Amino acid sequence: MLSKRLKAIADLVDDGIKVIDVGCDHALLDIYLTLNKQVQCIATDISSHVIKNAENNIKKYNLSDQITLIKTDGLNDIEVTDVDTVIMAGMGKQTILKILKGYQFNHLIIQSNRDLDLLRKEISDQGYTIINEEIVYERKKYYVIIKFKKGSADYDELDYLLGPIIRLKKRAIDQQYLEYIFNRYYIKKKKIKKDSQMTISSLSNIIKGKK
Repeated sequence: MLSKRLKAIADLVDDGIKVIDVGCDHALLDIYLTLNKQVQCIATDISSHVIKNAENNIKKYNLSDQITLIKTDGLNDIEVTDVDTVIMAGMGKQTILKILKGYQFNHLIIQSNRDLDLLRKEISDQGYTIINEEIVYERKKYYVIIKFKKGSADYDELDYLLGPIIRLKKRAIDQQYLEYIFNRYYIKKKKIKKDSQMTISSLSNIIKGKK
């Protein structure tokens, strides 16, 4: 039922908690979490069309009395006091940070396609630490899912660029993904010049703990 990306997100959700899925789209993630992990889901979206499709899917699984569906912008008009985890997938950095402003949750599960280095840094600066990360390759695209927890940690530039947990896993960073990160973040964002001494090979050695 779930795509590889959504399944990876679901795997990072703890059992039996209360979750807000912001920008729920078709609500398939919420349906899966309700049926398989006994999660109490609040599914939200700003689009009336999306909410209608989500409602139809929820009805197909007879879960209308278990999943709360709300049409709203971000977290507006939602009681969040007993919510453990907020999920935001497929949104840009600025949208995510705007939605989170003024809130604190035990956990955040974030999947964004842009500015992951800046997103890691800015959310960390808001009082979160990164406790898990997954890379998913699907439909010829890379997706990175990051799980944050309230807390603090010291990160360096490569932690923000590659992800501190992904760096520890090492095997998750294949050559193709390394090239993707190098070209997208280092060269395009001019973190280094093309003729500098930093290369894909030297970046790979840094990850492996070699000089």
